[in-house]
Amino acid sequence: MNLKPLLTSEQQQLFKSIRELQNLLNNGTLTSSGAVQLKEMTQKQKEKLVSEIYFKNKRRKEFYTCKDGRIKSYNPQFIANTREELIDKLYEYYFNNTLEDVYKQWVKHRSKTKIVSGKTIEEDIGIWNRFLAKSEVSQMQIAEIKPKHLMKLFQTWTGNGLITRKDFNNRKSVLNGIFRFAALCIAFHNNAYV
Repeated sequence: MNLKPLLTSEQQQLFKSIRELQNLLNNGTLTSSGAVQLKEMTQKQKEKLVSEIYFKNKRRKEFYTCKDGRIKSYNPQFIANTREELIDKLYEYYFNNTLEDVYKQWVKHRSKTKIVSGKTIEEDIGIWNRFLAKSEVSQMQIAEIKPKHLMKLFQTWTGNGLITRKDFNNRKSVLNGIFRFAALCIAFHNNAYV
């Protein structure tokens, strides 16, 4: 179950179309003019979808323009040099920040920076694969995960009473690490252009 923003059937089709265009761009053999056309089509569809979602409950139907010319959104807050860059950031925020996406980035970051040992990373990957990968929260947008979702997950882990405190804490540690990493990335990302 993937809890992206609630989409109308038209928006779901638009999202599917964007994914298909992105797959063509990434995997297709295209001429340079064909690639340009696909990129333009993808960008227009992203802009339409993001605008419908972002401006849905907002009075103001335009992004803010800063004194220095950069474009800014609020709630979620992002700043970009161009409208196209801002649309891309908002699209990533709405559609490419599932817990699983952030988990993959977290593992990569820890492997690259060597913050923890390779053994710890392997243990965390094992915990993810056994207990989190197939859970409901793994496919949820990280911003949509609420305490009630985590409580439900914890109850599935502890309901039969067979889990040890150490095992529960290890699973919880993996989740905490992913959420901490996500919070740091968002904080860094929001301040990157300030």
